Amino acid sequence: MGKIQRTSTYFPVARRRGVVKQIEAMAKTIGWTIRPGIGNPPAIAKINHGRWIADCPNCPAGAGAEFVDPNFDLFFCMSCGNVLVNERIRRVDFPPPPQVAEIEAVLELRPLANQNWEPGETLEQLLAENLAGGI
Repeated sequence: MGKIQRTSTYFPVARRRGVVKQIEAMAKTIGWTIRPGIGNPPAIAKINHGRWIADCPNCPAGAGAEFVDPNFDLFFCMSCGNVLVNERIRRVDFPPPPQVAEIEAVLELRPLANQNWEPGETLEQLLAENLAGGI
């Protein structure tokens, strides 16, 4: 149980420095240069073990997963450097803000290992899982 982690909460320096500057600094340390513009398609957000993450649309399944934040819908894959979109940051598709809050509230009642949500899962499904788990 506990709060769902976001880029800005998981990396305290991101709160101080700003999420974009944090992404740029991390990319630079491993040799990537972020170029101006936005790449497509966007990454798709999900919650895995209490963390908002998104898988890189270009990396093999799970190989390019990165922390993301519903308040800062930006994604840069540290595994591939977003090279297929010319090293541009991608947007992240999140549910609408009211739905983000509802999903987080339901998941925060669960143990960390069970704080998972995939796009397409409804609030009703999450509540039913909580009920089935005795929550």
